[in-house]
Amino acid sequence: MDKMLYLNLFLVVIFLVIALLFRHYPPKHINALYGYRTGSSMKNQERWDFANQRSGEYLFRLALMMVFIAAQTIYFFSPEISLLITGALLIFGLIWIVVTTEIQLKKRFP
Repeated sequence: MDKMLYLNLFLVVIFLVIALLFRHYPPKHINALYGYRTGSSMKNQERWDFANQRSGEYLFRLALMMVFIAAQTIYFFSPEISLLITGALLIFGLIWIVVTTEIQLKKRFP
């Protein structure tokens, strides 16, 4: 198999594992190492819990989408194009998670 194909599979599997860990073991207390850490999410424990619950769910959905998209692109495209598509989905998905979570924090905690 091509190295790019292995890299793509590695990226998807690692991201899925991280999403599952974050979903099943969310951070309980505000900290500087683990969790959804932005200025607005770290203002108090209630915001922290809300932001980590929401972003964890979004992260898991993104990981599932990456698995599906990677499986499809590996089949239909070259390994290089598949990795490019999966990487772009990861980057834009993470940006979407931050933007969406911040909007929801502002709505919930005006």
